[in-house]
Amino acid sequence: MDLADISFNMNYFLADDLREAPEDVEQMRSGVKLLKDAALLEEQELIRAKIYSHIGFYSRLITDLHESHDFYEQSIALFDKHKKKLSSFGTKIQLAITYHWMGKFAKADSFFNQALEICNETSEPKIMEFKALILESYAKSKYDQHSITMAEEFLSEALELRVVSGDIRAINDVTKALSVVTNRLAKS
Repeated sequence: MDLADISFNMNYFLADDLREAPEDVEQMRSGVKLLKDAALLEEQELIRAKIYSHIGFYSRLITDLHESHDFYEQSIALFDKHKKKLSSFGTKIQLAITYHWMGKFAKADSFFNQALEICNETSEPKIMEFKALILESYAKSKYDQHSITMAEEFLSEALELRVVSGDIRAINDVTKALSVVTNRLAKS
């Protein structure tokens, strides 16, 4: 199933708490249900793994965090079974974000640290593409842990990488997050 086939509003924005939020929660809930139905019917495991990953993402946005966790776990298991390391790595980053939202900071930050090490030690361009997302996500986790200076450092580095990539939406999101963090620093 392609996300473009979903007739519900699955759009989201970066809220002031630095978390993605649905434009319309009920529409997104309906979209998640549609994805679950599609996953049940899907016979190809790799396509099902991708659908599970989408369910994990959108479940997090509607704050069904346990469901997000469970679907990410299922997705990772299928990607690992089929030796799709890059897909597994990307899904693990998303799972770490879910851990952050669950308040499991040690677990989330441990993965973010490991993922950054992998990015810094590799010359594989596809792995290195994840670095900005990891830095941005790690920054948001640190922000929620009141490590505002560290959050600012990570976001500044993420912004540099986003500018190089030219992804306007990502640049705008990191810029907004950096503004929130900078304002918080100014008040402390």
